[in-house]
Amino acid sequence: MTMKKIAILLALVMAISLVSAQKTARTSAFNYLNKGQLDKAKKEIDACVTNEATANDARAWFYKGNIYLAILLTDPKDENYAKYKALDTNPLKVAYEAYLNAIKFDTGKEYAEDIQYRMGIVGEQFYNLAVEQYKAKTYAEAVVNFENTVKINENIGKVDTLAIYNVAFVSELAGDLAKSKVNYEKLIKIDYKQPYIYASLSNIYKADKDTLKAMQCVQEGRKRYPDDFNLLITETNFYLSRGDNANAQKNLQQAINKDPNNPTIYFAVGTTYDQMGRIDEAETNYKKAIELKADYFDPIYNIGALYYNLGVKIFEAADKISDEKLYAVEKEKFDGAWKKALPNLERALELQPSDFNTLISLKQLYARLNMPEKLKSINEKLDSQKK
Repeated sequence: MTMKKIAILLALVMAISLVSAQKTARTSAFNYLNKGQLDKAKKEIDACVTNEATANDARAWFYKGNIYLAILLTDPKDENYAKYKALDTNPLKVAYEAYLNAIKFDTGKEYAEDIQYRMGIVGEQFYNLAVEQYKAKTYAEAVVNFENTVKINENIGKVDTLAIYNVAFVSELAGDLAKSKVNYEKLIKIDYKQPYIYASLSNIYKADKDTLKAMQCVQEGRKRYPDDFNLLITETNFYLSRGDNANAQKNLQQAINKDPNNPTIYFAVGTTYDQMGRIDEAETNYKKAIELKADYFDPIYNIGALYYNLGVKIFEAADKISDEKLYAVEKEKFDGAWKKALPNLERALELQPSDFNTLISLKQLYARLNMPEKLKSINEKLDSQKK
């Protein structure tokens, strides 16, 4: 036998021995895993998958996934819990990547069913991790792991609508409106039963300055969920922003019927009547809002502003009257309106002592009603804000 043939034979023997050794390491890893000796199992399998002889071996990668998943799921009551948890900082990620490699190299689908089952567990763990990150308000990290859950379920032939919803919702919280929009649209396409997505998607379109799509989205939501309160209010806000007070009032009356003890709705109704110049109806609804919430600043201030503005309007018309008797009649009217405004604006200032609009309104009111001491006090407060 020539030296060349001997060298080839020796190389072949060495290669076979190397493969055999690595398969032995793979088997050892499997046995250590079954005995619960995760540190030894990890050492054997890490060496196995990094060796050229078994780097493309589906079974080795499958075992690696199982070992790292076991490290992740070690029972806190296990006496070796701390030791096993210290074996890797991110065993979930390692297990996931190991199973992906197992799928890649498992051309004969020998482990397909087992991998699918374990991938389901990995998906659940990514979901649980994402929930914890969401609670900790680390939204960007939570999105990544909700996406991992979605991807894993897609790989095993499932559509995890809850995980997709969480990707959309948490992306919105993270400020990634583009990703949020894509996932809300996906949910609508697969008819996910959640009215909230229409209101959220509508608001995202609105932020994109696509008011047509924003309105179409909320109207589609209203058709599918006519009794949903949030969508009703979202649509109402659209009407208000467009000055469509008639449709806004129609919606707000529905809202009152659905939630008669909600002060915010009565305030909104009062505001629309206010904008329409219907003072009595505006005041009635503002007062109802205050009745339900005694310290509700906005309707209290608005009643004051409503009567202050009415007084100014009467005053400006009266200022053109030359007849003293007729002027006296009108003066009584504008003074009466300003006196109605006064206690509401003073109450508003009690609730928000630094509110600039309230301070300015009271300054003008005290001047018109000839109340010098109170005017002096208001001027001092305004001066202190400038410093």
